[in-house]
Amino acid sequence: MGVLGFIPSEQARGRSVLASDIYALGLTAIYWLTGKTPDKLDSDPMTGEILWHQYATHISPQLCQILDKAIQPNANDRYANASAMLADLCPQTVIILAETHPFDFNLVTGMRSFICYGIVGLGILV
Repeated sequence: MGVLGFIPSEQARGRSVLASDIYALGLTAIYWLTGKTPDKLDSDPMTGEILWHQYATHISPQLCQILDKAIQPNANDRYANASAMLADLCPQTVIILAETHPFDFNLVTGMRSFICYGIVGLGILV
């Protein structure tokens, strides 16, 4: 189940993996950052990568890199699981969350909070 455009090709073929949810989360974050649904974004004809940076110039290069990895066309090129993405996104949060309560979300703010919520949610589901 999923919304067309927000699901990766392997999920559309009925072969979901953990990285499929990471893809959907990444595209949801990009939608919130750009206001553009995936069908309104171009993709590189050679690599299949979604081209979205020009609509989110206010975003740090580090966050762009993390989201780019999350939405790679090939599932093997994405984060393997929620913990791996969380470690890149909020390295200090991983340590703090391990020492405190996993739902103490006052540790991060803004879009990173949204993504961390989603990733921790994915981690709880898998």
